[in-house]
Amino acid sequence: MYRGQIVHPILMTVISYIMMQVLPRKSQGKWVFVFVLAYLSCSHIYRMVTNFGGWDMDITTYTMILTAKLSALAFCFGDGSYKNEDLLPEQIERKVDKLPSPLEIASYVFYCSGCIVGPFFEFSDYIMYIEERGRYAKIPISIVPAIKRFLTGKRK
Repeated sequence: MYRGQIVHPILMTVISYIMMQVLPRKSQGKWVFVFVLAYLSCSHIYRMVTNFGGWDMDITTYTMILTAKLSALAFCFGDGSYKNEDLLPEQIERKVDKLPSPLEIASYVFYCSGCIVGPFFEFSDYIMYIEERGRYAKIPISIVPAIKRFLTGKRK
């Protein structure tokens, strides 16, 4: 489906990660946002020039979600540099205190349930879900009931 276009999300992620490492923490969110939005805009303009009105599925579908993910991660990482009394309750809940590892970034960016069509979710929610903490601590395992229902053919 995306073929060689997969290089675009990889490039966006790598450059954004480098920007989060190099730029001052309190201002890097703005610069990452400008970069990913400009990259997305260039992708859309290129698509309009080469395939105006076409219905082909290309990488811009995913880069729209990626733009939201990377810019939100950069802003939440920037929020991690402030004291809790300087932040809103929502910012405290979603802030990222330390820069995620490249593996954590890659798993967040290419997590299959949010990679194809979305939905967008914050990095802190993703980590809590993976580590089964907070509101995700008591998620019931639904595979056994699903298999039973499939085998018996029962409906609710």
